[in-house]
Amino acid sequence: MMQPNVPNEGTGAAGASQADHQLAVNLRAARLELHRKTRELETSEAARAAAEDMLQRMIAFFDLASHDLRTPLTAIIGYSDLLDMGIPERLSDGSRERVQRIRTSA
Repeated sequence: MMQPNVPNEGTGAAGASQADHQLAVNLRAARLELHRKTRELETSEAARAAAEDMLQRMIAFFDLASHDLRTPLTAIIGYSDLLDMGIPERLSDGSRERVQRIRTSA
């Protein structure tokens, strides 16, 4: 934080005028610093809000993608179970191994 620089007050009007000038300079510097800090805060708040919005969009996307992938994978697992049970016909040992690999991969 900036420390105000208040000069030794001289005698009379010249000293008061110099002190007033220095106070005005310090006040202007403090206002500029406040303005800069305010801009930094606004920028960081905007970045945080944008990050939260992106997070919510990603969560919604992954929920949708998960649902859209689960439906066909469930069907694949169901069909591999039917094939493994011998429906519509009994599988050879090699075919049964491939069907089991499909099931474990899905």
